[in-house]
Amino acid sequence: MSPSISPYNLSKFNMDWFTVNGSYATLKKGCVNTFFNTLDEMHKAQESVCAQARECLVDDLTQEQIDYLSSAYDPESMSYSEYRSFLDDLCSFGYFAEEDKPYVSCGVDSGNLMMIPVSYYPRCDAALSTASFAPGSIDSFPSDNGDVLAWAKSLSSFGTYNPISKAFEKTNKALLFERLQNVFLKMKN
Repeated sequence: MSPSISPYNLSKFNMDWFTVNGSYATLKKGCVNTFFNTLDEMHKAQESVCAQARECLVDDLTQEQIDYLSSAYDPESMSYSEYRSFLDDLCSFGYFAEEDKPYVSCGVDSGNLMMIPVSYYPRCDAALSTASFAPGSIDSFPSDNGDVLAWAKSLSSFGTYNPISKAFEKTNKALLFERLQNVFLKMKN
């Protein structure tokens, strides 16, 4: 059984690190390093848990599972609620890991809002690498048209320069969206 980490548990953050002003809070100057070190520890733990969860995934879906998904969802017109249900189905089939859902814009259900825990965001000054897979504003769910096929296709193409291999490589997040795109394409055939 893989270790578990709750991305929604903010108990690692000490409220004494912040100056609260109404509904906003700013980080106190003396607490910046402690805050970012804690955030880095949380990211490393999350990456480890996600990597372990991915080891148990199946490589492909059965034709029966594809047929079910095709009858239940339209990849070119999907609401956020349907998208969340779709990801739940993929997790129940063993094709997608629960731990990866926040990285493909599937956060905490809060009515019409999509809430991604602060621990899933990288440090602002963190260099992008093939190990980075935190969501950003560009990958917000396409609620205006619900075309998750086009959305996944776009986000699956993202890459970053890896100085070790001296080549551009897909980010881990892009690989997750590529996995989703593969299912969407099979559903369309």
